[in-house]
Amino acid sequence: MFGLLQFIFRLNSRRAFNEEATSPTLFNVMKQFFPEIETVPHGDTVARFLQTIEFSELEAIHISLIRDLIKNKKFKRWLIQGSLPISIDGTQKAVRDDQLEPEGWLVRKLNTKNGERFQQYIIVVEANITLHNGLTIPLLTERCVLDEEAINNEETKQDSENKAFHRLVDKLKVYFPKLKIMIILDNLYATKTVIADLKNRQWEFMIKLPSKLKALYEPLATKRNDGISLPEAFYRQRRQTFHWLNNQEYEGATVHTVGCKESYKTVCRVSGEIIQEVSENTWISSLPLSCK
Repeated sequence: MFGLLQFIFRLNSRRAFNEEATSPTLFNVMKQFFPEIETVPHGDTVARFLQTIEFSELEAIHISLIRDLIKNKKFKRWLIQGSLPISIDGTQKAVRDDQLEPEGWLVRKLNTKNGERFQQYIIVVEANITLHNGLTIPLLTERCVLDEEAINNEETKQDSENKAFHRLVDKLKVYFPKLKIMIILDNLYATKTVIADLKNRQWEFMIKLPSKLKALYEPLATKRNDGISLPEAFYRQRRQTFHWLNNQEYEGATVHTVGCKESYKTVCRVSGEIIQEVSENTWISSLPLSCK
């Protein structure tokens, strides 16, 4: 807990932690929440503890807290069709030049004007509970790791976001075997393997539909002029109209597609004039849509 406080309070050193965390004001506040606390650990003690603790133990504690929130129905009013919305996406956390370590970090080759050079980088796939009111709660993290086989064999593919995604949802199913879930994904995951995996788990899903997926995108585009504006479909002063196409066949699965066309006013950075902007987003959905 004190290790978390060091990050929450943005304390950049152990010395700063010792100065801030041992102040009488902070200690008295902590005692109100955690009466069992008798002393504040030294910064070096916190560091030694964090070096030896198993990551799986921290993950289990976090999942236990989330389970308590679900059990106490704290998310009930924010569910979608009775399902808890969970968004999953990959993000790069760190990058550095050259190959400083033989394993763990992913490796990529860059062609520059000075010739080829290598970079090592870390990508993680994160699952977050994403609620209607904009609140996002971290849930699970899965790291992409370069294994020994990929190091010794250049033809072996490195770990990827898609591989890490399947490991993450496996873990999600173990932690919440009976929970009704809606998975929200970007267009990287608009593949038959991901859709089949989510359907096998009987989870709802919304996946960003890329235009290059013509088998689904082109039939939906024919419905663009039939868009319906819903009474509540106004988001941040943007007028939204929706069009959809149900029961489309894709790689042996039945899915539904939906498009959202937005119109809004913005200020031109060059002339300062107010101009009308129009944008469109398209999605693959597990739920059929209707005017109701």
